[in-house]
Amino acid sequence: TKSDCPLGLDCYKDFEEGLAYAQKVNKPILLDFTGWACVNCRKMEENVWSDSSIYPILKEEYVLISLYVDDRKELPDDEKFDFEYDSGRIKEIETIGQKWGTFQTINFNAASQPYYVLLSPNLEILNDAVQYVDIEEYERWLKSGLEKYQLTMNKKLKKELLVVASILLIVCIGVFIFINSLKPDYGGEKDLPNLNKEVNVYFDTYGIPHIYADEQEDAFRALGYVHAQDRLWQMELLRRVAKGKLSEVFGKDLLETDK
Repeated sequence: TKSDCPLGLDCYKDFEEGLAYAQKVNKPILLDFTGWACVNCRKMEENVWSDSSIYPILKEEYVLISLYVDDRKELPDDEKFDFEYDSGRIKEIETIGQKWGTFQTINFNAASQPYYVLLSPNLEILNDAVQYVDIEEYERWLKSGLEKYQLTMNKKLKKELLVVASILLIVCIGVFIFINSLKPDYGGEKDLPNLNKEVNVYFDTYGIPHIYADEQEDAFRALGYVHAQDRLWQMELLRRVAKGKLSEVFGKDLLETDK
């Protein structure tokens, strides 16, 4: 929820909400583990975050998620849980602060504040976490995170472009093969069923077929094959017109025609 953020910055106090927004706007995350009673946290905000070299970066380049580990507001009953340490000790998590403190411990093996982490919207850690540092080091740290995030985005874009190019290539090859498979074959030998004797078909320079057969029935069969080879789509369309089945191919708009 956006409210009570340091220096008038926009921030989120819930990790999932902030993460969703970062993914929506495609920006890296500044994860700020802080506390209302944290003196060094206030010093960082007042002396470092407020600097003219830092503030614009925080405001424009990052999604700020501030998690207060000492927030005593009670969690809804369905969000309360028991956390078991490696030692077997059980800790009841009942407040927002306990939730974020446990979140910090589990994911970053740290328990002190301030504690700053830079993440991509895909939850990739962009560089080492920092705590109480000066303006110059904090600026370098923020810019380093932005550079790594940009490199990550460039790699992702290249992969996506490669996938798209591969798909387009496969489609083009498929279309080429399909189109060529539809071209009439004017040479070679074919085995047609139900022919009594050999039939010769000659195509002249104008593509007109000349059929030579010993039997009329064989000539008609060869004619049908040659005709279908050149005009299969037309023949199929006429067949559907005769049977009232155009709508099977072209949709409901031709139902009236089929009737």
